[in-house]
Amino acid sequence: MALNTTVKNAIATAKKLTSSLADDLTIEPWTGNSRTGAPSYASAVTYPALIEFKQRIFKDRTTGRDVATKCKVTILQPITANGTSGRHEPIDPRDKLTLPDGTVAPIKEIQGFVDPSTGFPYMFEVFLG
Repeated sequence: MALNTTVKNAIATAKKLTSSLADDLTIEPWTGNSRTGAPSYASAVTYPALIEFKQRIFKDRTTGRDVATKCKVTILQPITANGTSGRHEPIDPRDKLTLPDGTVAPIKEIQGFVDPSTGFPYMFEVFLG
């Protein structure tokens, strides 16, 4: 468990050192679709996040197509699972992320180094289209 503690401490230090650079990111967790197919969301939660506007191209794992992203969001803390059935926890690609300027962009990829004690990432890198 020494590595687990080291990783948690390193992320806590990074969060402290970058706190002046962080902006507020709002996440509305997807909870399902209405009868008409419109998405429904749980209450919004705000997290401090490092937001970097930078284009990146990667291969979509399901389609094999090239996908372009225009923004990388780094959240230097764990996020609590929503608990809604059918979600990819704790961040689902159908969640609604709102940047500080009010922009809402689709989630293209979610990455994170997984904490073996919780099964969820210590921190998140979310790429938006």
